[in-house]
Amino acid sequence: MLDHENQDVELSEAIGIRLRRGRSWLSKARKAGAAGDPDSHFIFSWIAFNALYGKARYREDVVSEEIADFKGFLGAVEKASREHLAPIRK
Repeated sequence: MLDHENQDVELSEAIGIRLRRGRSWLSKARKAGAAGDPDSHFIFSWIAFNALYGKARYREDVVSEEIADFKGFLGAVEKASREHLAPIRK
């Protein structure tokens, strides 16, 4: 096989995995909805949606603004805790 054909096979496998995961979570969402649990229905539906479009964002070889946003948020929490909360003393 040519190299681009290998990439097509890998892409097809990745899409298949996403579809299986999405369907599995969607099934859980439907069951939760039928059981009258709107919170679980929403959460499982959200996970199903993310399973379909998600990407590997936390690998070192993947550049993502999300990681910078997360680090910035944690930095702001740390700064606020230093400035506004009393230090913990033994």
